[in-house]
Amino acid sequence: MFANRKRRAVTPATLASTAFGGQLLSAALDRAMLKPFAQEIWTAEGPNIVIAGFHYPTRMAVIRLSEASLFIWSPIELTDDPRTAVDSLGQVRHIVAPNSLHHLFLRGWRRAYPGGRLCPDGFAQET
Repeated sequence: MFANRKRRAVTPATLASTAFGGQLLSAALDRAMLKPFAQEIWTAEGPNIVIAGFHYPTRMAVIRLSEASLFIWSPIELTDDPRTAVDSLGQVRHIVAPNSLHHLFLRGWRRAYPGGRLCPDGFAQET
C-alpha cells in the first residue's frame, strides 16, 4: 500500500506541516518569541523557577503605549531572544515588577535598559 510512496526528509517545514510536529515546533519557537495577545500587547514565557519547593512558570507582558514606548510587566529572564524581540517593538520606558516574586529578573533588565523606569522604585535598590 505504501510501496510507491516517497519518503520526505524531516525538516522544520515538514515537521510544522504535521499536526503533532507543528505543535512541537510551535512550542519550541514560542519559548523564544513574543506571542501576540491583543492589539499592541504581547506575552513571552520564561524559565520555570523553584521557590520553597514549588515550581512556577514565568511569563511577562509587553505593552506598546500610545507614544510607541514599551511597558514591560513582570519581566522574564532577559536572554538574547526576548531582548531581540522586545527591541524590535520599540524603546523600553517602564519595567514593572507587580510584587516581590516578580522582581527576580529585574537586574538584567535594568542593565539592558538603563533608561527604563523601574516600578516600584524600591526594587531598584534590591537588584
